[in-house]
Amino acid sequence: MRRSVGIDMEKDAVMFALLAVVYVFLLESMLGNVDIWGAYYYRHVQNTLERGTTLYYDELSYLGRNFTFPPAFFEFAASVSKLLGVASFEPIRIPLHLSIVALFFLSTYLLFNNFKTREQKLLASLIFASQSFVLITATGITLHIFSYLLLNVSVLLFSRKEALMKLLSAFALSIAFAAHPTSLLFFPVYVYAAGLFKMDRWKLLQVGANCALAALLSLPFYIPIFIRSGMPYEIVPSQWGYMLSYGVGGVMFDFQFSTAMLVASILYGLQKREFRLPTLILLGFLLVDILVTFRANMLVTVMLSALFPQLFSKYMRNDTLLALFFAIPLVDLMLVPVVYSGTTDWCTWGVSNRMCIPPMQYINKYTSSGTKVAINPEYGHLEAYYGGSGGHTRCRRRLKRWQCRNSEVNRSARNQA
Repeated sequence: MRRSVGIDMEKDAVMFALLAVVYVFLLESMLGNVDIWGAYYYRHVQNTLERGTTLYYDELSYLGRNFTFPPAFFEFAASVSKLLGVASFEPIRIPLHLSIVALFFLSTYLLFNNFKTREQKLLASLIFASQSFVLITATGITLHIFSYLLLNVSVLLFSRKEALMKLLSAFALSIAFAAHPTSLLFFPVYVYAAGLFKMDRWKLLQVGANCALAALLSLPFYIPIFIRSGMPYEIVPSQWGYMLSYGVGGVMFDFQFSTAMLVASILYGLQKREFRLPTLILLGFLLVDILVTFRANMLVTVMLSALFPQLFSKYMRNDTLLALFFAIPLVDLMLVPVVYSGTTDWCTWGVSNRMCIPPMQYINKYTSSGTKVAINPEYGHLEAYYGGSGGHTRCRRRLKRWQCRNSEVNRSARNQA
């Protein structure tokens, strides 16, 4: 019987992932498949592919500096390109991205395995998947999805009792941390939510040990950077995005109609003694999201996804209310293309569409090496990636060195986000 239930859950997870990747593909078709941060990451994948290392001097950022971004994703994507025998990352970028997206949503569904009913698992997964930040990241930023996929895998492995699984969990988390540092901070909250709020002292100790081991295992990625460039001393949080907040409006933008589910969970959860602690944790992350940094929106999302189906489980027995609960995130999914279509007619916010990219492709195709290019600094990474065909070598070949640098950078710091 348990085996049959497990097989059904795996089938549901695969179907959920397939539907999610089709939806993301449609979003990319309508809105575009890269943004200013994605262009920065993809440019460095190409640089890593061409140079064979991430330890290089980047002439196109901050008027020239050592490349110091956590290297795991760039090394992974460049290695895949080499294995497939391609000289440029661009031809395999979208297929690789969609493959990672499919695995990400598959692992997301499996995160909620501890729910008792199929309806709860599906509702939790839909709430998570319909959050705007999750979707726009899944549409245009492979690095983040790669990191969050490994975070999910780490949580799933951590839930197993075998010592080997715990070790593999730490290893997966170390790669996630070496791709994007926020993954390590998210791990304890994801374990808490995926366990549906069961966290005794022994488990808390295990979580801490897992994080410590993951940080230790990630050192081979970070030590070469520290030796070459020194220890980090500035992150420009107000421009990179680590400490940017958008207030209540930002939360409503992220959750849309699911904001009602968020409010209902907090108000109802505070009245239920067994759910008071996770509700207070959700409220705390919500306040951090509003007042400190929007990066907390992923923590709000995973806590809401785990909390709402538990709080309102008895109401889910009513067919009308169950349909309403599912309708809310589904309406959000329908509205995402509308919401983001209003933000993509320029290059600096959201994914970049036909209004942004063709002029840069025109520059790449029709301008000579003697042409001076004047471009808004906000568009720097997109111009370097598309106007210079993605790589450092091509950019140097297309434009004189100082022109290439001026068409790409004299950059504001937030282009490094």
